[in-house]
Amino acid sequence: MSVSSIKMLCVSSMVVASLSATGADAAIYRNDFSNPSEKLLTVGRGSTHVGREGVLVSKDNYASFGAPDMKDYSVSFRARAPKGEEQVQIWCGFRAANRFDRYILGIKGGIQNNVMLMRMGYKGNDELMGVRPLGFTPRPGEWIDVRIEVVGNRMRVFLNGEEHPHMDITDPNASRFAPEGGVTLGGSWILTEFDDLVITPLAPDALDGVSDKEWSNPLTPRQKEDMRRSQRASYAGKKLDSLSGARTELSLDGDWLFMPGYSDIAEKDAVDPDKGDSDWHVMNVPDFWNPIRIWLHGETMGTPRGHMPKGVSDTYYMQETARCEGYTFDYRRTRDAWYRQWVDLPQEVEGRNIRLTFDAVSRATGRYINGKRVGSHLGMYGQIDVDASGMLHPGRNLIVLRVIDKTGGV
Repeated sequence: MSVSSIKMLCVSSMVVASLSATGADAAIYRNDFSNPSEKLLTVGRGSTHVGREGVLVSKDNYASFGAPDMKDYSVSFRARAPKGEEQVQIWCGFRAANRFDRYILGIKGGIQNNVMLMRMGYKGNDELMGVRPLGFTPRPGEWIDVRIEVVGNRMRVFLNGEEHPHMDITDPNASRFAPEGGVTLGGSWILTEFDDLVITPLAPDALDGVSDKEWSNPLTPRQKEDMRRSQRASYAGKKLDSLSGARTELSLDGDWLFMPGYSDIAEKDAVDPDKGDSDWHVMNVPDFWNPIRIWLHGETMGTPRGHMPKGVSDTYYMQETARCEGYTFDYRRTRDAWYRQWVDLPQEVEGRNIRLTFDAVSRATGRYINGKRVGSHLGMYGQIDVDASGMLHPGRNLIVLRVIDKTGGV
């Protein structure tokens, strides 16, 4: 007798403002870079100069502005990578006492699309202060407005006129490693242009009482529901048109219907083929329903504004968080979930041996075929084989999993 095989891979979760006050009304420094003969104080092997177009042009080099004793101030400017450049990489600095002791802000395009703040410190006192997703893709030729406020040990970074800062960072070591200094523009290996530099003094208490709420761009509940409806309408299930040879495999990877456990759906309704599922979400398989953190090499990244002392996996961390924020359900509340997959099979499967293979499921799993329970499993990503002969039949079938992120009965 020939064998038909249905194979699936299912990887599930293991659970895993503007300033209220300023120190002065007038800027202490302004530069619109309209003087092409301006002499600049520069550092680096490349070049920074005032171009004929009335912008500061920099590559592999940076220029310093303002006074070395500046401490609390706001700095604003606009910057871009010119058209024709490979990507956007914008770098600037503040409280720059020298090339070693200063804060550096980077706006990175390409595959990263993030903004990062770090402190350079003499004799190994460098520290990554924070990384945030940009929320947009910077493109060569497009200006980005940047404003930085630094008062005491607190730094706020605004992009493109945001109401709330993209970053609001407190550095307890600011007074020790970077208490004062001017502003630097440039330093990228990609050609960068700057314009309209303004430095304005701030009072030492300018940020007192100012909220530390940062910019965010989450989907609204209405947007999530619209997305869920659209994804659900696009879900088509799986279909096997015919058998081929002695063995036929159908991958069940891709879209599955998904219902988080906090919805309190009853087991009898989740597994019953006659119960509708138009209100279910859509989850890609294989995928985790929570951010993957186990390959982050021990970085401490637990709070949105906490220090991240190692930068190797920052981009990966943000990508994982953004992926889960984009779900139409609340991944933070999800500790168990139901998966549904509809499968259409041809008439030839009648009387055949059929095996259903789960390549990886974690941790506790209950299995159902066409409303009938067909066993359970407890383990970390071990393969599970189910003899589905006589359970899967020609026509439409429903495969259901209940997955729990921790040990316990299912």
